Formats: sequence, C-alpha cells, structure tokens
Amino acid sequence: MGEKRACLEKNEDFKVGSWGYRHQQCVILFFALTIAYSMRACMGVSLVAMTDFDEDPNTNLTSNSSSKEFEVHGVLNTLMLVPPGGWICIVIFRVIQGLSQACIMPGMHTFFGNWAPLHERGRLTALTYGGQALGTVLGLPMTGFISASSLGWPGIFRLYGLLSGLIGAVIWWLLADTPSKHTRISAMEKEYIESDLGHKKGHDKNRMPVPWKKILRSQGSYAIIVAHIGHTWGQLILYSEVPAYMDKVMGVNIKANGLLTALPFMVMWLTNFFFSWFTDMLIVKKFLSVTNTRKVANSIGCIPAAIGLISLAYVPQNIYIIETILVLVCAVKVSSHMGFQVNHIDISPNFAGTMMSLSNFMANSIASLAPITTGLILTDVKSPKLWGYVFSVAAGFYLISNLFYVIFGTAERADWNEPLRYEKDSENALIKIRNEKEPPISRNKNENK
Repeated sequence: MGEKRACLEKNEDFKVGSWGYRHQQCVILFFALTIAYSMRACMGVSLVAMTDFDEDPNTNLTSNSSSKEFEVHGVLNTLMLVPPGGWICIVIFRVIQGLSQACIMPGMHTFFGNWAPLHERGRLTALTYGGQALGTVLGLPMTGFISASSLGWPGIFRLYGLLSGLIGAVIWWLLADTPSKHTRISAMEKEYIESDLGHKKGHDKNRMPVPWKKILRSQGSYAIIVAHIGHTWGQLILYSEVPAYMDKVMGVNIKANGLLTALPFMVMWLTNFFFSWFTDMLIVKKFLSVTNTRKVANSIGCIPAAIGLISLAYVPQNIYIIETILVLVCAVKVSSHMGFQVNHIDISPNFAGTMMSLSNFMANSIASLAPITTGLILTDVKSPKLWGYVFSVAAGFYLISNLFYVIFGTAERADWNEPLRYEKDSENALIKIRNEKEPPISRNKNENK
C-alpha cells in the first residue's frame, strides 16, 4: 500500500489528500445532514408558533347582519377552518419522518465504507457529520424567523419540504455508490480509494451475504455497541435533561435564549474539524496504531464529558458557569466521533452500514430508558441532590462504556469483511488439514501387506 501511495503522489493529475470527488460527495451529504437535523430541531419552535393565538377575545356583531345569518355563516366557515388531521396527523407524519431518517446513519457509513480511505477517514467523516451540529444551530433561529414572518408556521414545513426535495434531487443526480460507479472521477483517485479500502476489480458488495453470525460473535462489534450505548445515553441527558435542570433548579429557560442554546453546538461543530485532523495525523505519522488512535479519541470524548456532568450538580448555580461547562463538554465530546463512530468502517468497510444500523438500534433502544430513569430518580425536580444522581448515572454510562471499549475495541480489518473469499479460504484450509491427517492411498495393494 505504501509503494502504491507513493506512485499515486508522483502522478501529475492526482495528489493524495488533495480535493477530489470524494470530498464533493461528502459536501453533498453534509448539506443533507444539515437539513435533516434542522427538521428535527424545528418542531419545538413550530409548536410554540402554532399555539400562539392572537385573536381578540371580545366578540362583535355587525349592525347590518342578523344574529341568525351570522350564526349560519359562522358554522359553515368554522368547518372550513378545521385543520385536516389535527395533532394526530402531525404525530403520524412525525413518526414517518423519524422512520425515514432512521436509515441516514447506516447509509452514511455504507458510503464511507466505499469512499473514505484510512488516512482521510477522520476528516471526511467530520466534514459530513458536522451537519448534525450545524443543522441544530441553524434550525432553531431559522424556524423562529420564518414563523414570525408573513409565511407563518406553515412556511416552516413548506421550506423544509422544498429543501429536502432539492437535496434529494442533488443526491440522486451527483452521488455515486462507489468510485467505480462515478462517471466523472479520475482513474487515479478511483485507484487510490479502492486500493486503500481493499476493493477488488468487479467488487460488488450487494452480492455479498451479510455474515450476521460472525458480526454478532465479533469482539469489536460488541465494543462499538457498548460505546454507542454510553455515548447516546449521556448525549440525551446533556441535550434534554440539563436544560430542564437549569429551568427547574436555577429558574433559567435556556431554550428561550438563542445564544445559550446554539453556542455549545457551534463550538462542537468547530472542534469537530480539529479532532478529525488530530486523529488522522496520529495515523498518518504513525504515532499510534489505528486501534489505539480510536481508543484515545473515544476517551478524550467520554472522560471529560463524565467529569463535566458530575460537576454540574456541585458548582455554584450560576448560568454562566453552567453554560461554560456545557460548552467545554460539547467541545471535547465530539472527539468520540473519531473513536467508536468510525470504527465500523475500520473493521469492515463492506458491512459498515450494517454494523452501524445494529449499534444505532441498540444504543437508541437502551438510551430511550434515560428519560424514564430520570423521572424515577427525580421525586423532587427542584432538588440539586437528586439531579446529581441523574448526572452521575449518565457519567457512569460514559466511563463504563469507554472502559469496555478501551479493553475490547479493535480497528483490525475483520476476515469476514470479504465473506465469499473467507468461506473459500476456510474450505481450502479444511481440505488441506484433511489431506494431512489421512494416510496416503497406495496404488499397489501389495505395499499395504
């Protein structure tokens, strides 16, 4: 791989690390994620706009209309004003939206398994997944601005529907499953990506059976799943329960202050690029192995986050101190994205999407118990001591899951990444062993006497 890399760098038309179509693909997916996460963030502000009525409570009857005529017109017009579907329709379509967005993360990892070379993996994933933080930052103020304009709250959904349709069309037009299917990529860039990822000529992962048994027996898979669970549990507490703590205990509605809400996400988006460069540098310069780089990145993201959560219940109840802790936690927490979150691609580029769907399902299923656990602990929502227990549980998830990942995690390429080749190799090995154990058959019967 090193010799091939050197040859590629000497080519006039291509330089390893230079801008290419793999970066263009990531930029498109970055905008897709930005829109998707803006859509997730818009609902809270939209509900406020929907329920903020400005009608005059005093009724008026015009002097030239009889009460009977007014009543008839009122009944008929009211039927026209009833929203079709009401809140039930909103819930149904929100569920459909959630189900459709469930494929985003596995789809992203399938893409990276085809397009992200090892030495650029951190930067490419950071470029794309940065849309998560930026979408949240932009979604809240943009939704408020639209709802306050002449478009009103219906304009929110029309705009996001239009943007989603446009980015969907761009994805359909410009995005390619693999470098070999891209019509405009240079031969040198395609060779660089495919040789780094170990793709063979005629490589078609769609024809590969998913090795479920081997994935479920893989030590690396369980390390990723446990790390994903701890990360998601802690993230839910940070994003959902910490604002509630500030509201109930400190009397500060952080969601009402756009700057306080957006600042942690903006800082997280910026530090995302630093940690991606840092981890790629450790790998390229060979300061650490890929496995140890993932473990260090995950630890940088989890340990300070745990310390920050625990400290929330014990520092002075000052909005600026709490906000500073939140900003610092979000600034380093994103490092774990260069840890467990890209580890699927290290282990198996061909089945990174499948592995992500498995770990994402397990993480969100278990982390969905976080609000329930919080409700059971908080018998008094204004008690700092009880909130300390909530934050300590989340910190425990961060620390224990990271310890498990550090002990059992690996970035070694799995032998089942190429299941057809693996089965063939296993069969050949079995035949070889059998031939060694069985005595040779003599052609002359007299030799055995």
